[in-house]
Amino acid sequence: MALYEATGGPNWVNNDNWLSDAPLGEWYGVETDGTGRVVRIRISDNLLAGPIPKEVSALTKLQRLSLGNNGITGLLPAALAKLRNLRVLDLHANSLQGPIPPEFGDMPALSSLDLVQNSITGSIPRELGQLSTLERLDLTHNRLTGGIPADLGGLGNLRFLRLDRNTLSGPVPSELGNLGALTSRSSSASILRAASSGGSSRAKRLAYSRFGSGGGH
Repeated sequence: MALYEATGGPNWVNNDNWLSDAPLGEWYGVETDGTGRVVRIRISDNLLAGPIPKEVSALTKLQRLSLGNNGITGLLPAALAKLRNLRVLDLHANSLQGPIPPEFGDMPALSSLDLVQNSITGSIPRELGQLSTLERLDLTHNRLTGGIPADLGGLGNLRFLRLDRNTLSGPVPSELGNLGALTSRSSSASILRAASSGGSSRAKRLAYSRFGSGGGH
């Protein structure tokens, strides 16, 4: 598989059965359905190093792609948006760069997007507000700039939201007060809700300090 070749497969901590004649479901980190189609790839903490190959987008039945805590480099491939059945995209703690592709807003099954601790730049695409099934959005510890899109207020199923440790700026959109499904366990979310619902300068300053923008208006 292209993933093995693009990310230094021979140097992985565990590469059992990869590129062998064994069924795909017996390859390390790979799960298949009853017809042998790949539905999950979970290869975290395994010394993957290199870009995510575009060929991954050909795995049309893929529901989960978890490659966290590796050495994944390069840009976030817009081609991942072709994975119409993808529910979980977890690429935390890698070295990804460049913007979040606006195409990610057209992933109808996505419930969790975790891009924590990379070097992602640019603004948060407003298109992410189209992810009606999204329950978790974690963009912490990147290099994102610009404002928080008001469109995120339309994520009615969102339960967890983290945007801190970026350099976001501008007002906290009042539309985020519509995120009624957010849980109290998310400190960032609770601050956002207070700022949005109360509208006080003090609450907004708390939200801005959490997001790292250095103050409110």
